[in-house]
Amino acid sequence: MKQKNKINQKKSRSKKEQKEIIKQIIDLIATGNSMTDIIVNSSELIIKEFSCSYYIIYLLDGNKLKCFIKRNFLSDIEFPQEIIFDSDLNEILKIKEPFLNKNNKYEFLLKKLNIKKDTYYIISPVINLGELVGFMIIGREKKPFNPGDEKLFFSIASLLAASFLNTKKISKNQDIQKQIEALMKISKTIVEKSSLEEILKIIVNIVAYVMDYKICSVMLSNEEKQELEIKATQALSDEYRLKPNLKIGQSLSGKAIKEKKPISSIDVVKDPDYKYPEIAKKQGLKSMLAVPMIVKNKAIGVINVYTTTEHIFSEEEIKMLSAVANLAAVAIENSKLEEETLKVKDALETRKLIERAKGILMKLNNMTEEEAYTTMRKKAMDMCKPLKEIAEAIILTMEMNKKNPGGKDVSSK
Repeated sequence: MKQKNKINQKKSRSKKEQKEIIKQIIDLIATGNSMTDIIVNSSELIIKEFSCSYYIIYLLDGNKLKCFIKRNFLSDIEFPQEIIFDSDLNEILKIKEPFLNKNNKYEFLLKKLNIKKDTYYIISPVINLGELVGFMIIGREKKPFNPGDEKLFFSIASLLAASFLNTKKISKNQDIQKQIEALMKISKTIVEKSSLEEILKIIVNIVAYVMDYKICSVMLSNEEKQELEIKATQALSDEYRLKPNLKIGQSLSGKAIKEKKPISSIDVVKDPDYKYPEIAKKQGLKSMLAVPMIVKNKAIGVINVYTTTEHIFSEEEIKMLSAVANLAAVAIENSKLEEETLKVKDALETRKLIERAKGILMKLNNMTEEEAYTTMRKKAMDMCKPLKEIAEAIILTMEMNKKNPGGKDVSSK
């Protein structure tokens, strides 16, 4: 009888402890502190009360789970930042109850999470208003969790569900604000900087930083060779920066140019259309998005971005990269117009100099216009110099003769 009372007393204490933990979580939520403070403080409480070796939260975003919180004290387990579901997505959405300790029912999820078979865990769905928000996961190596732990952890997940959702919304709004600021900075750069090389370099650095991509590069089309050439990238690897040019239409970037639309790949190492999988493998590159730069319905280049994990590029990301591509295309077009303007200006100046030099030879040496031009061209060929320099030399000699009268023949000068 005494033994039975001891057991009941132990169960009663366990329930009191559970209620106390729940009360602490509720108190944290009710403090009025920021969502970040609530999540951080609740994380510390969960790790302490459950003696966790790891505590991870994934939030559902379309057909993928994104790592929201990661506290991992085990060096031999690496949890992915992002998990993509295709055929298993419906199975994931059906999970409404927690499971623990080597439960094989959702083995496909365990494999994607990289959870070791010799660890004990609780995986609890985070449910808000009947819909799956994500998963909370705790684990440890030595001591199994019991059904009471499972129930308590599920209750905590349910209490924190709204906090995770609100923080996710705030984070998304902040991301949007960062993207808007990035576009404004790129626009300002285009206006203020005159060098196309400098503009493109700033663009790739801003995109990689703001969007958290491993690599961002700009490739421009060489119409004569029908190739794409890397013109700017923030990648430090010489192997990536100096890789051979790509043929238009024969690569992911080339297809984006040819089809005039964004092209993506979830794994470039395995994609047959990606031309340099070995370089990608060495650089730790996984997913890629190529967005064409289009001016007057003509694709002039492409912006490429890479991630280090499997990633399905969202509509928002594609819109952001398309906006950047449009700005870059404007900068490139402006640069080309400036170059053409300078060429036209230089051609006019050269023509004026040649006409003036011809006039000098015709007047001083009694030459016809054709003879004067032939003399100048022969001199340019003999000296391997541009005709413009020969004309400038004739004019300079004439001006010096005016100050220092002497011979009139300047054809040999």
